[in-house]
Amino acid sequence: MKKAKGIVKSVIKINLWHEEFSDILTSGSKMYSKMKVIRSEKHRMYTMLINKVSLSAYDDKRWIKKDGIHSYAYGHYKILK
Repeated sequence: MKKAKGIVKSVIKINLWHEEFSDILTSGSKMYSKMKVIRSEKHRMYTMLINKVSLSAYDDKRWIKKDGIHSYAYGHYKILK
């Protein structure tokens, strides 16, 4: 099952593969995807072309330990201040 928050399902189905997931995790880089979306503002419909980060190795919710594998959630008692 492939999931990417905020990315259109057609982009996930066509562009995101397991090899890209593993390459992004090992290199620590980002992957951008272009997607066309339909939006409305004040009852006016328009289309937009959005360039968005689809894959990233950066996790801002976890504290990565020195070994680079294990992590703690922020606020954990074992994190040294």
